[in-house]
Amino acid sequence: NAIYTQGAVDASGQDASTGSRQAYFPEVGDYVDTPTFDRYLLESGLQIQGPAIIEETESTTVVPPGATVTVDDDLNLRLVLEQAKTTSGATQRATMTRTAQELENDPVGLEIMWNRLINITEQCWHTVIRTAFSLIIGEAQDFACEILDAKGQQLAHSPAQCPCSTSLWPWR
Repeated sequence: NAIYTQGAVDASGQDASTGSRQAYFPEVGDYVDTPTFDRYLLESGLQIQGPAIIEETESTTVVPPGATVTVDDDLNLRLVLEQAKTTSGATQRATMTRTAQELENDPVGLEIMWNRLINITEQCWHTVIRTAFSLIIGEAQDFACEILDAKGQQLAHSPAQCPCSTSLWPWR
């Protein structure tokens, strides 16, 4: 895998770099002069170190400082975020258990957290509607947004659409 440097070109001889612009990154706490790239000129195997902005017609991918994006064989962007320093697994489990117990004993805090999760799914739902190219999604609204835990269990579902249970599907 090649790490992208300014002036690197793709197979057609075109430079994927389109310049730079100022972008704010909370982890830095300031605006950073950030290189910009044309998404359509990125080739398989290319790696870009953050900060970077990858622009395409439909969306923009922001790569924060410390992160790396790699273009895979199918030309997907694979973003790897910098790992935060963590404590041991036992300490994390104890902290999560204590936090969960504190939240369960605080009905107001629990309701606030629940509403936050629902709000996130609603915002995701509205973003999909706003950016949909497909008529099935934009007009029929035949989709749903969910937040899942690490095991794939549902935590929250957008209230705009009813969930579909895979247990009802005989072929699964």
